[in-house]
Amino acid sequence: MKVLLITPSPPEYLGGLALFTKDLAINLEKNDIQVDILTSTLSKKGPIYDKIGENINVLKQKVYLFPDNDNFLRIKNPLFFILKFLKKNAEKYDLIHVHSYIYFSTIQTFFYKLLFKRKNRRIPIILHFHGGIQTEDFIASTLMEKLMLLFKKYIFDIIIGKVMIQKANSIISVSKDDLLAINRVFRIKRKDYN
Repeated sequence: MKVLLITPSPPEYLGGLALFTKDLAINLEKNDIQVDILTSTLSKKGPIYDKIGENINVLKQKVYLFPDNDNFLRIKNPLFFILKFLKKNAEKYDLIHVHSYIYFSTIQTFFYKLLFKRKNRRIPIILHFHGGIQTEDFIASTLMEKLMLLFKKYIFDIIIGKVMIQKANSIISVSKDDLLAINRVFRIKRKDYN
C-alpha cells in the first residue's frame, strides 16, 4: 500500500502538526506501508526531496507568498502549489491523507478531486482535523484577527469547508469535541466520523 500525506509544514519543523505527521509516517512505515509526505519548504527554495527511514519520501515544494519573512501566512498557512503534483502522481497512491481543513494544501487537494474526478479513479481522501473548528471562544485582539475570524465563520466554513467535509471519504480528528462540532459548524448531517 502507498499513502500520500499532505501537510503544510515539513517534518523537521518544530510544531504539533509536523511532528504528528512525521510520527504517523514512521508508524505506517513500521506496518510495511510506503509513505510520501507532500509538504512545503517554508521558503522559496525547492522543490527539495528528502527521505526519512527506508520508505518515507518527503517531497517539499517552495512557498510562493511571503517566503522570506516571518509573516503569519508563511508560517501558519504557506502557499505552495500541489495541483500539478497531484495531476501527475495521484494515481500512484492508494490513499491520500490531508491534515486540517484550513490550509491551502488541503483546499487544493479537494479542488483536484473536484476537477479531475474522472482521472483520479476515486482515490479515497481522509480529512484529518487538528482543531480550528470551534473559534467562538477565540479572543481576537486586533482588527485583522477579528476580520479573519468573521471570514472563517461566515464565508470559509460555510462554502469551502462544507464542500471539503462533504467530499472527504473519511473524517478523523485528534479531538472528539471537533467531531461533535462538525455538523453544527458546517451545517451538514454526517455521521461517519472516527
